[in-house]
Amino acid sequence: MERKKNLNMSQYKRFLLNAASEGIDPYTIELGSVCRIGCKFCFNNNDFPDSLMKIPFISRDEFEDALDFVNPFKCPEIIIGGGFGMYWNEPMAHPDFVYFLKRINERYPDATIHFDTSAVYATDEMIEELKKINNLKICLSVNTFNSDFRNKIMSINNVERVRTFLEEMPISFSYLKYFGDISMLCDDVETLKGYKNRGNMCIYKIHHTNFSNKFSRDFAVKCQATHYDALEKIYELHNDDFYNEVQYLDNETDMKSVLYKEHCRVIDQNLEQLKKRFDDFIVVCTKSTHSYFLKHHKDIKTICVENRGYGGSITSAGLLVFSDIKEHFKENEYKKGFTYIIPSDMMNDRGYDKTGAYFYDFRNYMKTVYSVNFAVNESTEYVF
Repeated sequence: MERKKNLNMSQYKRFLLNAASEGIDPYTIELGSVCRIGCKFCFNNNDFPDSLMKIPFISRDEFEDALDFVNPFKCPEIIIGGGFGMYWNEPMAHPDFVYFLKRINERYPDATIHFDTSAVYATDEMIEELKKINNLKICLSVNTFNSDFRNKIMSINNVERVRTFLEEMPISFSYLKYFGDISMLCDDVETLKGYKNRGNMCIYKIHHTNFSNKFSRDFAVKCQATHYDALEKIYELHNDDFYNEVQYLDNETDMKSVLYKEHCRVIDQNLEQLKKRFDDFIVVCTKSTHSYFLKHHKDIKTICVENRGYGGSITSAGLLVFSDIKEHFKENEYKKGFTYIIPSDMMNDRGYDKTGAYFYDFRNYMKTVYSVNFAVNESTEYVF
């Protein structure tokens, strides 16, 4: 997919400073959009046109400018290369990656440094340097250990680099993906469990959007068809050792996951806060959690909105856009005078959704046309 939005250094520097001034917590510093791994299922190739922007490698001076804005009391965690509103990237591809982490240690010795990586760029020298850095929170995208399959879905395989990284570095989260082959996933699980540094183990689903290329869309649909069959097999063999990417919150597989319990706890607590703030409110949710409300919160009024404007088969609230809600109101009954609570994850910190629509414009439109008010669910980690 062609990318039209490219930031030069000056533009990116303004982005960093603006992001910092918004008080984003945790604080994210993008190092550049370079990623030559070429995973065919990645959103770089399948996301909304122009929703992601390419940026050049930042310099040491730009990095220092970004660090100037860190408030160690408000931002105890600094994320390096998190794909924040930019282009999903591999932070370890930056030639100054280790230097940047050392500078964070020097300036903010108590701050946690969080980065996601596939580890395919992790040389032995880099690993030895990383061992000297404190407070690392590393999320490792293993994908699969199957070298032949990695050759089919990734431009850079380097599975041996991943294995070395697991042997040498303490990992906070290790992510496997289910690629439609249950036996391969079982082999991956057995392999991953053999590493003492693996941290929390997670299994993620392959997704697609309305803008995915045909290969990615067909591949995702195929994988999703047997995703829960694969998870049931894993839980049968390994009980609760694995986190599951929670989808619907209404099936036995999700309920076996540690993540299910944590997700539900935050939803429940958030609802209690909403009850204190609003007399009459209705929760806007997606298929990912609607069934949970029907089963466990029958006293809460809800509407279930399909994310047709952005996501394809994806039901997560993070891919809802304002046009989805508008379409729902056109086609369904609604309650005048009520406050509708929308998921915080459907917009960025400045109030723009994935299509670039602005929350305040949307809220004013809905108040004028439908006589309803909209507010945002304040939970930033979990959504409806």
